[in-house]
Amino acid sequence: PRYRARGSFASIADVHAVGCFGNLQELDLSECNLNVKSCAGLASIMQSQPSSSSSLSQRSLKLRLDNNPSIQSDGMDSIASLIPTSSITELHLENCQIGDEGLRSLADRCFADASAKCISSLRVLHVGSNNITSAGLESFIDKLETIAGHCHQLDDLILSNNAFDEQSVQRLAR
Repeated sequence: PRYRARGSFASIADVHAVGCFGNLQELDLSECNLNVKSCAGLASIMQSQPSSSSSLSQRSLKLRLDNNPSIQSDGMDSIASLIPTSSITELHLENCQIGDEGLRSLADRCFADASAKCISSLRVLHVGSNNITSAGLESFIDKLETIAGHCHQLDDLILSNNAFDEQSVQRLAR
């Protein structure tokens, strides 16, 4: 099952309603005017789900948050906090203005250190059009290199329409 919200999604009551979908496989909150507060509410509701086989934390979930430019790096902190406690396999964040700090936060939460247990089931990450620079990409690459050989790698990484220098892009391609 899939849940697609329409219009503004800033109400905590609306976020709580999402938790009522026991078999939810895809949550599409694209273009819903999400902001820092609604991201915190979404994270809180998703993290409070009971740990049973039907909870959001126990199965694959596609989370689509595209075109919510008020998420920014502060809202990304809340979304990133879901990564270790859920089975988000796809995360779509195009045009959410997360910037370098948001990408760093996401990388820190998605990928455990090489010496620790791998905590992320994330396979698809779309972060195009987010004002990410080479500095943010370099931090992300550093984290990927730390886990190389110990955890899975992303199958699909979309970084289009960000400001990277050629050196950073070549490093990612290696």
